[in-house]
Amino acid sequence: MRKPLVYFFLLLMFLTLLPIAYDWVASVEPTSPRFDRLVAFAQNLFVGSLVGLLALLSDK
Repeated sequence: MRKPLVYFFLLLMFLTLLPIAYDWVASVEPTSPRFDRLVAFAQNLFVGSLVGLLALLSDK
């Protein structure tokens, strides 16, 4: 029953890493405020997914 949730959290973490990694690689160029908000949202979503994944995996 928990396996689909684990895969969901892993997929969510992978998808949120895309804008975070792009911001990290292209940090030399100035970015728009809209992209900065997207990166902040992706970071929050990544941390939330990590906490949810750890809670699922630690509950035995």
